[in-house]
Amino acid sequence: MIYNTPLKRMKGLMFSKKKTIVLKWDKPGFYSLHMFFVFYPIWVVAADEHRRVVDVKKLYLFISFYTLPKPVMYILESPWPVRYKVGDLLNF
Repeated sequence: MIYNTPLKRMKGLMFSKKKTIVLKWDKPGFYSLHMFFVFYPIWVVAADEHRRVVDVKKLYLFISFYTLPKPVMYILESPWPVRYKVGDLLNF
């Protein structure tokens, strides 16, 4: 499921059951994530405008904020382990 509107990106996985989503912006930027009201840990895979992975991180409950270290255009959020590594291409 691709979330490409401001409202959908803002809600993300808050108050939801476990599912995988992709947040998509119109242009790359230094975007931030939070874990408020997300009641399970998630894997975050961040990719640039070419869908090349620039960061992979596991976020845990009660960790408030995380800012991506490089400009990204896509963020995949999943409660299940991911096999992406930095340099891989996202295939969605």
